[in-house]
Amino acid sequence: MEGNLNTNQVTRKRIEDMERYLQNSMNPVNPRPEFVNKLRGRLEAPIITVTRRNEVQANQLLILAIASFLSGILFFFTASRVLIAFVGAIGLLKYLNRGTEDNQQFFDD
Repeated sequence: MEGNLNTNQVTRKRIEDMERYLQNSMNPVNPRPEFVNKLRGRLEAPIITVTRRNEVQANQLLILAIASFLSGILFFFTASRVLIAFVGAIGLLKYLNRGTEDNQQFFDD
């Protein structure tokens, strides 16, 4: 806790030193009244925000939607082919296993 307090005190002292240096080294400036009035007018004027629909973003969204749809179809067909291959492999293993059981019975007799 003391470490943070010392760091805060050091930081505060450095900031105060910097403020004193700036006050001594810089002369105050009186801005021109025209500048002040123009700046006041700009600050008090209502901010007009213009929003427009960006056509590039709409096109990108359409392309993304089409690509997502096509990717989904491709995934469905790929998954179905994998499932069919998996079922076929299980069937083949059962068929081969049944054949070896028949051969073992033949040799056992």
